[in-house]
Amino acid sequence: MTTLPQLGKEFVSEKEALIESLRSGLSFFAISEWKAIPDFSGKNPQILKQTVAGKPHS
Repeated sequence: MTTLPQLGKEFVSEKEALIESLRSGLSFFAISEWKAIPDFSGKNPQILKQTVAGKPHS
C-alpha cells in the first residue's frame, strides 16, 4: 500500500527547507508549475515544458 506524502509547512526558499530538513530529519517536497508548449523548429516536432513564473510570497 502506497502512502501519500503529507504537505504541511511551506518555506519561502529551498535553502530554508534544506536547513529544516537537516534539523528535523524529515523529507520535503518541491512542487513546480509548468505548461506544455509545442516546438516545431526541428525536423521532429517536440512537446516541451515551460516553467510558469512563481508568485512572490507576501
